[in-house]
Amino acid sequence: MYNAIEELQCRYSVLINPALEALEINDTEKVDDLYDSITSPESAKRLCDFLALMSLPTNYGTSDDNIGIDKLALKSAPGTQGVPFSTNDRLAQMLRVSGFIAQYLGNNPMSQEVEKFKVMIGYTMLFITLEHGIVPAMKANNPPLGDQAISRQKMKIFREQLEARHGVRIKENSLKEKIRYGKVLWEMTKMGGVLMLPMLAVAGPGITSLSHDHGVTTRHIPFLASHLSENNLWMAMSQSLGPVAVELIFSPSCQVYTSTELMHYLLLEPLSAHLRRDLHHLFLNQADADPVAVAQLRPYRNPAHLGHKAASTMLHQFGLEISMFPFNSFPNPTSYQVKLVQWIISQDGHRVIKLPTNNTTSRRVSSTVKLQAFTSFLHPAQIADEPVNFLSHLWTLRGLPGWGMISPANTMKALEGQFGDDPESALSLAAGGRHLGVPYAYYLLPIATNLTILPLLVSLTRRKITLLVLRGSETTIECANDLLKVSIPSFYK
Repeated sequence: MYNAIEELQCRYSVLINPALEALEINDTEKVDDLYDSITSPESAKRLCDFLALMSLPTNYGTSDDNIGIDKLALKSAPGTQGVPFSTNDRLAQMLRVSGFIAQYLGNNPMSQEVEKFKVMIGYTMLFITLEHGIVPAMKANNPPLGDQAISRQKMKIFREQLEARHGVRIKENSLKEKIRYGKVLWEMTKMGGVLMLPMLAVAGPGITSLSHDHGVTTRHIPFLASHLSENNLWMAMSQSLGPVAVELIFSPSCQVYTSTELMHYLLLEPLSAHLRRDLHHLFLNQADADPVAVAQLRPYRNPAHLGHKAASTMLHQFGLEISMFPFNSFPNPTSYQVKLVQWIISQDGHRVIKLPTNNTTSRRVSSTVKLQAFTSFLHPAQIADEPVNFLSHLWTLRGLPGWGMISPANTMKALEGQFGDDPESALSLAAGGRHLGVPYAYYLLPIATNLTILPLLVSLTRRKITLLVLRGSETTIECANDLLKVSIPSFYK
């Protein structure tokens, strides 16, 4: 029964990535500044506000300066995402969007975030139309045409097509400049994920500075994307908010989101303790935010109405793939893969692992454990309390405010009255004190039996106890039935 456990693999890497260290880029400081800007908790909060704003219905007018985002981006046809357009139909759809863009880009400002995003999506769509619409159509309609000839003629043909279809007058040099910007933005999106466009709108530099400082020849974009792939907050945003961005930008969606709901989606992801603390100070202190109700909004990790796979193929009709997550071009070459059980047994059992003192809880407790304690996990009936207590502290630190996990030993101490007679205070102290100043509404208690460990979910505010069992396990069901025969201690009454 231990064969599967013995085959578990653990991968680890050295902290310094020599592949990235050896990469020559133009300006490391500018890349670092952009990275810090788009991965800050403040930017995450602004992104949620921005996506919520994008989802609101707008009464679009007919004037050129009131064109909405729904007309500036390619849209998949409802129910036909799996059927690709023909080359000429694809180009016709792209030119239709580009016609609106050419009208819009005439005299609109970029000072506000929404207007900046419209311009960014416009530049991106122009580049996509040229490279994925005009060029394929030229090759299909005139097969003998070589790459050099296509490169010389494509801009002229694009401009002529816009003028013929929409009566739009646009200078070729101006079109070239906009498409050059669009190329940088599309590369950013391909390498960094679909959230790059809305995030750059709320936290990035101006489009001109972005294109000048981080153009494709600088090698900044793959460098930035590799770092983003290792960033906890960016990956959590990509997981939770990426499909939402695709839905709002590239589909005919009528779904309306609130900033509170989007932030809840993000908080459901496994964020580090310090990120959760910072997001708390930015968001959860707001009067309209109820941190305890987060888990009741959506099933865990299923927040978006659009799945990741469907989101990535949303523009399949146009021959395009949407990147949901950053692409790491420079994986750490000094990484190692070992069998987890073999590794834990070979380590110095007296080596001490310590969690830093948690300054976000009222008790300011720290947690330490010897590495040898984790070997008790190899004996399910004899799991030591020390590693469970250690992992309980870690779970509480990274969990949702209002939720706490208590080890079996601390559970017994609370039941025996060692933390006082008041149940609410006793369980709060057993969990390490209030986390981020939010009172606990739910406690998860690992209840150890001779055969297994069962999670017990306790809500004092609701006066409810829920015993969670593993479906399909006869041993678990047997233990659960035995536990249910035990009278509930007066402590919980």
